[in-house]
Amino acid sequence: MEILFDNRRLRGRIREMLGSEAELARRLGLPRSAVSARLSNKTPFTRNEIVLSAEILEISSSDIGAYFFNIGTGIMRSSSKSADDGWLLEHLESDFAGMAST
Repeated sequence: MEILFDNRRLRGRIREMLGSEAELARRLGLPRSAVSARLSNKTPFTRNEIVLSAEILEISSSDIGAYFFNIGTGIMRSSSKSADDGWLLEHLESDFAGMAST
């Protein structure tokens, strides 16, 4: 199963802080289409992109999970992903909190 994240809160924060996804893309040094693909669950954010985006959007390390890993309800789809993906999700928030504090 592949988890689809609910990025509405993240999209709202982008609009609130920067006005557009294009501005976030510019600050991250990515094409606008790359940010759009990440927000549409077509491509995952990298760890570095999450940490940099959180800094740009003034999201605290304790709130990263609420913005970047909001699973919502019933948004999963079948894929060839590993069963270990569930373990990964359980550890992401503490992992990113540690990265942001270093």
